[in-house]
Amino acid sequence: MEFVPAIRKCLRDWITFSGRAPRSEYWWFALFLLIIYFVIVLIFGGFLLGGLFLIGDGGNFVIPGIVVGVIAGLILLYLYMASISAGVRRLHDRNMSGWWMGGAVILSFVQIGFETAGMMTISLVLSITSIILGLFLLVVMILRGTDGPNRFGEDPLTEVSAEVFE
Repeated sequence: MEFVPAIRKCLRDWITFSGRAPRSEYWWFALFLLIIYFVIVLIFGGFLLGGLFLIGDGGNFVIPGIVVGVIAGLILLYLYMASISAGVRRLHDRNMSGWWMGGAVILSFVQIGFETAGMMTISLVLSITSIILGLFLLVVMILRGTDGPNRFGEDPLTEVSAEVFE
C-alpha cells in the first residue's frame, strides 16, 4: 500500500477495530501522524510566541486561541482514535488481540493519574511497565503479519481474484 491510500484508509476507518492492517498501511499512517503533529506544534508555537492566544483591548480580552485550541483538540482526538484503530488492526494482522493496544492506552492514563495524585513510586513502576510494553508493541508492529487468513480476517496482502464463469 502506498502513502496516500494508507492515509485515506486509516482516516476513513478511524473507529474500525476489526480486520487487519499490513505493515505498509500502519507505518505510512505513523509517518503521516508524525508530520501532522510536527505541524501542529509549529502552529501552536507560533501562536504562543506571537502572543495571539491573549489579544486584549484594555481590560477586555479576546481569546481567538480558544477557537484554534478546540479545533486542534478535536483534530488530535480524531487522529488519536485513528492511530489506536490502526494499531489494533496491525495487531490483528499478527493474529494478536487488540487489547494489547488497549492495555497500553489504559496503562498510560492510569500512570498519569498516579503521577497527578503525587504517588510517584507507583507512577514510576507504571512508567517503566509502559516503556517495556511500548517496546514490545514496536517490535510486533515491525514484524510481518501472519500469512493467509487468521481469526481476524483475510490476509491484506493477498490479492483477491475473481473468476469469470462462462
